[in-house]
Amino acid sequence: MIGQKRIKERIHHMSDVGLFPKVTILYGAKGSGKHLMVDYISKLLGCVKYECGKSIEEVRAIQALAPKLSQDVLIVVYDADDMSVQAQNSFLKLTEEPPKNIYVILTIKNSESLLHTLHTRGSVLLMDKYSMNEIGRYSEKYKEDDNKHTYEMLCTTPSEVDTLHNYGVEDFCNYVQKVIDNIATTSGANAISRSEERRVGK
Repeated sequence: MIGQKRIKERIHHMSDVGLFPKVTILYGAKGSGKHLMVDYISKLLGCVKYECGKSIEEVRAIQALAPKLSQDVLIVVYDADDMSVQAQNSFLKLTEEPPKNIYVILTIKNSESLLHTLHTRGSVLLMDKYSMNEIGRYSEKYKEDDNKHTYEMLCTTPSEVDTLHNYGVEDFCNYVQKVIDNIATTSGANAISRSEERRVGK
């Protein structure tokens, strides 16, 4: 996993002293590596990962199942800020007093969409922004692709590197240039049109 040194050090420290929170809110932009971080935490804690859906029916199902689980389990809701208010309110019950063997992680990209009561139940872990160097290192996995500098200049997350590679760097740059050219042409045409309208009006 590229980067995130600060958050990984914090996670290790909390785990080493036995103070890893029962409820964690993992906050970061789309494509910032939250899924990988959840896997990292799950392995560190030695937990089985159980993904809970975002519907109220799925939330109620995991609430019923949680007390019956005997092994250490990490329950994760990805993009919990997309849950309905009703589903979030229902999930509150699981965060009040999680069973001893249960950890909960909610990943979010927009803190304003998460209920304040849910927000206050967990410890927030904020994903770091990626440096240009880290983006460049990540792009090196595409060994046949000689566009490292372009990735560094255009991308802010590893996910954006993957998206740009799949789209095609050259195709993307050509598309952007066409958009720029069309904007310039359209703006020029509009200016000529307005000038002609003023001349005729006079």
